[in-house]
Formats: sequence, C-alpha cells, structure tokens
Amino acid sequence: MFRTTIGFLLAVSSVHAIAEIECPDETALQLLNIARNGNIQKQFSNSADAYSYVIENASRPMDGPALNLACFILARTLYEEEHCTQGVELMCPRSLNVVIDEIKSGHPILERCPAYAIRRDSWLPIERYSVIASEEILAAEVTGSVEFEITVDRFGTVESASVIGSSDPLLETSSKEAVLKFMYEPRFVKLEPVRVTDVQATVVTDYINLTHSKGCRWKNSKNNE
Repeated sequence: MFRTTIGFLLAVSSVHAIAEIECPDETALQLLNIARNGNIQKQFSNSADAYSYVIENASRPMDGPALNLACFILARTLYEEEHCTQGVELMCPRSLNVVIDEIKSGHPILERCPAYAIRRDSWLPIERYSVIASEEILAAEVTGSVEFEITVDRFGTVESASVIGSSDPLLETSSKEAVLKFMYEPRFVKLEPVRVTDVQATVVTDYINLTHSKGCRWKNSKNNE
C-alpha cells in the first residue's frame, strides 16, 4: 500500500511538472523561424542583421532554441568571413574555438550568447541522442549544458563519461544518460580501429527538450497545443 501511494504521488508530481511547461508561443516560433531561415523573407538588410535581431529579442526560456541557433550561425558566418579563405574548399587556419574571443571583441552582440551555443566539440558524433528531461529538470525549467570527458572504444561507442563542467547539477544525470548513447566514427591507426581517450563531448538541454513530453510543436504554430 505504501509503495503504491508513493508511486501515485510521483506520477502526479511528474504530470504536474509537465503541465507547468508552456508550449512555445507565436513570438518564440517566429524567432526560431528567423534563426532557421536567416533573411530569406527579406525582412532585414542582410542575414547577419536577422540573426542579431533574434539574439537581441530572445529573452525567455522558450526563446532559447532560437537564441542558440542564431548565435551559432552568426558566429560561424563571421568566423568564415574574417578567418577563412575560399578556394576549392574553405581553408581556416585556426578553429572557431580558438578565435571566438577575438570575434566577440569585434561583434559585442555575441556576448549575449551562451558559450555552448558557439563552441563546438572537435570530434562530433555521427549519432547523437537528446536529453530526456527528468521531473526535477521539468519542475525547475532548467536549460543549459554539461561537458564531458569521454572514452570512445574501437567500435565508436562511448565506454565511459566523466563530467568536467556543468551549468547546473540538475542536468548532469540526464545528460550522462544521453552521452553514453552517442556513436562516433571509429578512428584508425595503421588501418586498425583504436580506443580514444580524453574526448570532449557537450550535451545541451534546451526548451525543446523540456516540452518534448508535452508534445509541443516547434514548426507549425497552428498546431502548437
């Protein structure tokens, strides 16, 4: 009887936490649409102005997905324009992570961006899993990132993961569950697949993760609820 009561209370708590999460409103969807499409509808002078508009106006948790995307695309665009040369293929002597402070100094709008929205891990997984938000994350409406140092075995699966940085401890357990499911392209040394240690992997939890259980739509506002 006692266990049944506890289980019922936990279920009610989970439903309540999900119910408290709001689906994105029209403003959030409009910002995300601009972040996805840039200046395709010719609303702004150029694409940089479009992304800057999103960054300036994305001030709420539900605007986070738009903010993260606009920050990444704007930073990447400025990086390629200022630090790369176009030949047969794009040649960039230094990585974005190395020159980001230099780019920010010339473009203060990027100071509004969370670091995880701009920086990228040097070795990206070929298969990535999204965070499944826990009841605690839903109740607190926490978003942010967790950085891991992982070991990838010779088959490309994640063997182990240790937290090396976190924007909020609440995100660590769910983020670790996600990163342990990542898959990487195996690395080879002398034609043999090898185990790789000290790999950095970043897992981001944004408002889309929070609304997943509620079934919110992020593409068509007509069916948002």
